[in-house]
Amino acid sequence: VVVASLKVFIALERGIVMTRLSSTKHGRIEWDGVFLGKVLVYGLLPILTLFAAQFPQIGSVLLQWITPLRQAVP
Repeated sequence: VVVASLKVFIALERGIVMTRLSSTKHGRIEWDGVFLGKVLVYGLLPILTLFAAQFPQIGSVLLQWITPLRQAVP
């Protein structure tokens, strides 16, 4: 699912309609905050969650990293 999601985001980023809407070059990926946010949320976060479920020690470390972020967001 993660690989399929990343393929869809890359295809959308390279697509002619999206490049015309965002005024970027066709066939190129703009590594801006929006694209990196999508990769982080739909790519990296599920993989980290899988590792946290398989290895509880890693899960506790990840939870320590996430706790300040959870407190910062209202």
